[in-house]
Amino acid sequence: MKLSILIPTYNRCQDLKKNLDMLSRYIIHDGLETEVCILVSDNASTDITPSIVQSFTDSKVHIEYYRHNQNFGYSKNVLYILSKATTDWVMLLGDDDYLEAWYIQECLNQIEKHPDLGCIIANYMDYFPATNEYGKLREENCETEYYKAGFDACLKNIWRAHQLSGLCFRRANVVEEYYNRKMDNLYPQMFFVGYNSLKYDVIHFGEKCLMVSKISQNQKDWNYGEDGLVNDIFENFINLNLSYKQKSYLEFDFLNHSPRYIWATNNTNLAIEKILSGSNTTFLGRYYIAHRILQENIYSGRKLRFCFYLIARFVLLRKLFSGKSISL
Repeated sequence: MKLSILIPTYNRCQDLKKNLDMLSRYIIHDGLETEVCILVSDNASTDITPSIVQSFTDSKVHIEYYRHNQNFGYSKNVLYILSKATTDWVMLLGDDDYLEAWYIQECLNQIEKHPDLGCIIANYMDYFPATNEYGKLREENCETEYYKAGFDACLKNIWRAHQLSGLCFRRANVVEEYYNRKMDNLYPQMFFVGYNSLKYDVIHFGEKCLMVSKISQNQKDWNYGEDGLVNDIFENFINLNLSYKQKSYLEFDFLNHSPRYIWATNNTNLAIEKILSGSNTTFLGRYYIAHRILQENIYSGRKLRFCFYLIARFVLLRKLFSGKSISL
């Protein structure tokens, strides 16, 4: 086997059935039964997920099923199923997100073609199952691009990894490195992509590779907390082997593409304060966030303006004493 498709699941038996049906058709149609397998990790679902997976036991496709006795959370389920994979390459897939028919075969083609490749990232279209409507591509008018390993590949692609589905990457050492750094957040896949992109080349497909289901927050077994999960995201940046300045660039770029601190919580002021006081945010990152928030006038409290004043003065003094310009 060359590739394992990893599906963490919880209480979405019908979505999972649809996904396993589609994946099985793709694999059989392309003759990939000896190259691709599927691993499902069930986080103690209370629906009929076990019998759904059981119905695929006679399939020509190799499917492994793991069931937990209790729900130990989304991210731990992702880490668990990664630990069960034995292939060199893995692909993460949400139980209610659906790949395009060509994507699996094309990933294998690129892996064969590029021995230095370490990560493949998918462009996607939003799908709203409640209304059966489609949104826009995450990145429209986007060309497929190949990035050589290094910081630029990490900078250009790590923000894209906040969407788990479709991420295809080398499995070796990623979970071990995550645990070695004593990390625990809801976006471990961002660390995996960042870690691999510093060591290996990266491909980002510009065309639509999958559909990502958009559901209401009350249908998920996790929430955005008080800070929009930005501190979770930034934990992945701060634990990469990068310079302090490079880590701040990752923060800048992520917030430019995904300003979730604005919309993800019910209390914008509190979210901003949590981000600015978070231990995972670099000093330059705090400056950038404060500067941007003041420009966009989305904070109504006084505390942030005071913090921004102190930060701005510190940067000015540093500039005066060093004689160097600090550019954001």
